[in-house]
Parts: sequence; structure tokens; C-alpha cells
Amino acid sequence: MKNNIKIAMSDLGIDYQDNSYLNLSDNKIVVLTNVEENQIVRTNIMIHSLNGEILEKHQLCFEKKIIICIPFQNNLILVEDVDYEDFVPNIEPNVLIWNTDRGVINKFFGGRFINSLAVDLDNSIWIGYDEMGIFSCLKNDISMRGINRFHVNDNLVSIGQIDAAMDLIDSYSFTYINQRKIFACYMSKGNYNVCEINEGGLIVNKEILSFVPVSLFIENDIKYYFYNDSDGYIRKVATNNDDSFNLIDSNDHKIIKFSYVFSQGRNLVGVVNGRLFSLKIQSEK
Repeated sequence: MKNNIKIAMSDLGIDYQDNSYLNLSDNKIVVLTNVEENQIVRTNIMIHSLNGEILEKHQLCFEKKIIICIPFQNNLILVEDVDYEDFVPNIEPNVLIWNTDRGVINKFFGGRFINSLAVDLDNSIWIGYDEMGIFSCLKNDISMRGINRFHVNDNLVSIGQIDAAMDLIDSYSFTYINQRKIFACYMSKGNYNVCEINEGGLIVNKEILSFVPVSLFIENDIKYYFYNDSDGYIRKVATNNDDSFNLIDSNDHKIIKFSYVFSQGRNLVGVVNGRLFSLKIQSEK
């Protein structure tokens, strides 16, 4: 059958529920859940290898939920879920650098309504925002840019430059990093764009898509854009604006129905029936 892509799936033995948050780095899978008890939130963090092996377990207590957790050098970057009020300035720190032995060693304000965070090979932190942060209508609010690049050097945090030719962003979707290439996916003026940015923050290339991608994966110089069907599940992938392929299980040759697909670098994982699978693209047929 034409227009199929075979996917080899390997069960990682990791459960993933709708109340979980998953973050994928270059060599680790992080799954976190939050349990609210009175005025305290207990955040359970499980860090796995790419084979599903448990590497670390942490239980932290904060006043707010943690919605993002990414390995950063020998630490973890944590993003707190802050409930911002319209038109009310609030620059309390919401990005924490947490160390296993010393606890929170640094914190800074990363912008309002963060929905995306990724770390590149130079340890720059790329943060994107949803439309509530971008259209906060607050003077000089950093979230209005749609995406920012932060540098952390000991206790000093600075914001790096991004190409002035960057589109006005209406809503940010995700950042995909593949080696030295950074890909920013966002909506601008009703179009979904994928912008390739180099380490210096300059735009290298830009594509305008005819669909709404939820994840991007690059292998052998081919871009695979995963996107939702009308019922919210992921059954197809596009390699450009014109070519769309069904995702076929390489074992039983049936169409796979993913709840979520996550990618970063050379790593690709997907959720099927509440279980996390490592994915390998095998072929087009």
C-alpha cells in the first residue's frame, strides 16, 4: 500500500497518563506528575534512559505545580505553573535550576505562560510562550517576543539576541534541536511556520506549512512533521507540504494511533494506550 511509513515500536515499560508531563532531552526521558496536598504540591520526577531504565527518582515539594523538567548540565531545569492575572505585572522567578544535593541553586523569570523549553548543545535555554503570554499587553514583557534564548552563567542570567527578522509570533508550539540546528515552530498571521535558527540566533531557513504540526523529527536530512487527525490522535506524518503518510506498525502492519509524539535530537517516542514506546522510522512503502 502506498503512502505508508513503517514504524518499529519498542515498549519502554513507562506509563504515561494525561496528568503526566513528559520532557525528552538528548539522552534522557523525564516524566513528572504533581499531587496537590493542602497548599503544597508534591512533584514526582522519574528520569529514564532511552531504553526505559530508571536512572533517578525525585520527590520535590513546592507551592506551585511543575510543568516542565529538563536535564541541564548536572542539574534540572524546572518550570513552575504560575496563574497570572491579566494586565498585572508579575516577574517573580518561575524557572528554577535544581541540584540534587543543594536544592534550588538559581532561579529567574522566564516569561509568562511558558509552554516550551529546550536546551541546545551550548546550554542556551530556548523558551516559548502561548498566546496568553504573548498578548499579555504589558509594557516590556519579554513573553511578547514569542520565544527567548537565555544564557545561565553561575548566578548571572542574560537573554541572547534572536534575529530581528523573526516573524511576529501569535502562539508558540515547540522547539526541536538537532545537533547544532534549532527549529522553532509557531503560528504567525494565521500560518504555521518552522524557522531554522543557528546558534547565534540568526534565521537560516523558514518553511510555511499547510497543516498544524505537533512534533518534528529529522533523520537522514528528511523532516517528519507529525500532526493530529480531527479526533486528536496522531496517525499520519508529513515530509513536506504535499506528501502525507500513514504511520504503520512494522510488526502487524496496522495503522498506529498515537496520543502523543515527542522528539528531540535523534530520539523519537510516542504514547499508545497510556504506554511509552521508543520509535524508529524504517521505510516508506
